[in-house]
Amino acid sequence: MNGTEPGEQRQRVAAFRAHLVAGGLTLAQLATRRGGGDLDATERWVSARRRERSLLVCAQPDGSLVVPAFQLTDAGEPRSELRPLLERLLGAGIDDWTAWTWLAQPSSLLSGEVPERTAVTDPERALRASTRFATAEPAADLSPPSAGGCWAGG
Repeated sequence: MNGTEPGEQRQRVAAFRAHLVAGGLTLAQLATRRGGGDLDATERWVSARRRERSLLVCAQPDGSLVVPAFQLTDAGEPRSELRPLLERLLGAGIDDWTAWTWLAQPSSLLSGEVPERTAVTDPERALRASTRFATAEPAADLSPPSAGGCWAGG
């Protein structure tokens, strides 16, 4: 163990998730980005994209949903170059919060490059790294039970 008390670990995870959420969109914000305000239609669209593994959607402790903005175009569509990575990560059982963390942060599997950016410049390399990440032994649990989890959609 790393010597961190469980309460401290939960606080660190909560603080890190708050940092991530600052780069996310609520369903209302996503609806606006997509050119409309219909929350029901946006929720159905999000659910369909999540089922096809082309979109990360994370539930916060209060039950609200957040969609990482980096994975969307300016028009609110999923970035096509990320889909193979998302399919690999989500298909391996990686939860949405962990996938968001890995995709948006520098990775040692990419010599410190950020996977979502590498997917643009070198998609094959990014896909290989996502495979290694998805099949690696978990180093740490990033999702304590009370911190919210993935959203399966409805």
